[in-house]
Amino acid sequence: MKTAPIAWTTPLAIFGMLALLSGCVSAPLKPGVTLLGPSLQQRSTKPDEAVLLIFNNSSKLMYLFEKNGSLSVRLDGKAVAQLDIGRYLLLQIPKGKHRLTLTHVDVFEFTSEHEFEANADPTIVEIAAMPVSNSLRVHAAMPTGNDLPMPFSAYVPPVP
Repeated sequence: MKTAPIAWTTPLAIFGMLALLSGCVSAPLKPGVTLLGPSLQQRSTKPDEAVLLIFNNSSKLMYLFEKNGSLSVRLDGKAVAQLDIGRYLLLQIPKGKHRLTLTHVDVFEFTSEHEFEANADPTIVEIAAMPVSNSLRVHAAMPTGNDLPMPFSAYVPPVP
């Protein structure tokens, strides 16, 4: 029985391993938070929890291609969502201190960690991709009218 030359089998083996690994890497992570629907009027039904509203207010002028201003959001180390510019999501979380990890890819990948307290119901968090980092701003109340940095264009369900 003849064996295939090394030059032929090595690329096949490498391709097979990459195909298996890419299947593992691309599987979405399930968040450990309570997911809510798109209504901005939602409030927590539990006294020790709060509704968290996160919206991406990255500059459309700075990020002409919407995906450059897209932010990957992790809450307390758990994957939550990928938010494009102008999108928002709602979560129900325990009241208290939390950590948001934000990542966006421009020419390079920029990851930043931000701590905030969720004591208000709702807790409103504005996030944005910046030229060399990311920003987070907690609002005391729902922005309205001229105070609204950008109209929310669409609800994004968190990672299923």
